[in-house]
Amino acid sequence: MIENEIGLEKGVRPVMIERLLELQQRIYHYQMDIKQSYGPEHAIWSPGNDAKVSFAQVGDQYELMFYGVGYDEDPSIAADDFDYETNYPFVKFLEFICLPEVAPHLASLTFTGPDEGANGLNEWNFSRIVHSEAEFSALRSFLVQLTDSGDHNVRFIGCDYEEEHGMVTKLLAKMPAVLIFQTPTVPDEAFFEMEGHPLRVLRLQVGFTEESFIARLAECPYYNDLQQLDFSERIETIDDVPEDAIPYTSYEALFASERFNCQPHFHFKLRHSTLTLDEVIALGKLQPKVQFLFIEGRGGRYASHLSD
Repeated sequence: MIENEIGLEKGVRPVMIERLLELQQRIYHYQMDIKQSYGPEHAIWSPGNDAKVSFAQVGDQYELMFYGVGYDEDPSIAADDFDYETNYPFVKFLEFICLPEVAPHLASLTFTGPDEGANGLNEWNFSRIVHSEAEFSALRSFLVQLTDSGDHNVRFIGCDYEEEHGMVTKLLAKMPAVLIFQTPTVPDEAFFEMEGHPLRVLRLQVGFTEESFIARLAECPYYNDLQQLDFSERIETIDDVPEDAIPYTSYEALFASERFNCQPHFHFKLRHSTLTLDEVIALGKLQPKVQFLFIEGRGGRYASHLSD
């Protein structure tokens, strides 16, 4: 019985908590071994940026948070078979949450971490989840940290430098009851073919490609329970409007569609858009009942580059 497996007997610490504490210790000791092997002057992790797992028990379910970096050099290799200097903490955490006795008891998953990466990219590779047999049937919230306008590295979900490979949609497909979904990458076209999903809150950022998300959402007949959309265009650090910026006509099609009529008092936040104020006002008039919040901004720029 699952109840016995996770230890719900009165007065006994649940087995799930014991296993989570063990996971915390394994990640901690791995990092300490790395630092002791290389010496403090060659520590791979910066002070305060060590990977860690936090959790809370809510009834018979669990809310988990992973703090660290999200790269996975070879998803075919088990974490315990890794050599040193690999991303053991992240991989070990993914292996844990995909266990058949763990996945059904998770209420929320949050992934966050420092502004670290390679070549300006901060990758979250969830290949181990999408290729597993796990189904997160009780999960209500899945959050991956978004890129801040002051970050040096762009956060994104994928497995091949700027390539998403349908990973966002595949993640959502494993979470049939999730209500809140946040990702720094827009999903591919398969997202718009997922019928009957109860998603209510969707927060997205355009990492590298927009995937015609706004235009496709305008035509999508699904996700009728959606109540809030928080959408950020790509964070630019230049003044000129990029050639691939989302045009006004795509937003016009969205506001003219039935999307915002599915739920009363729909809340739409639009960030970092290149729309003019006149265009924003025109959109608001198309759907006066929508709580349409337009948030201006752009990426930070180093003072040394301002004169270029």
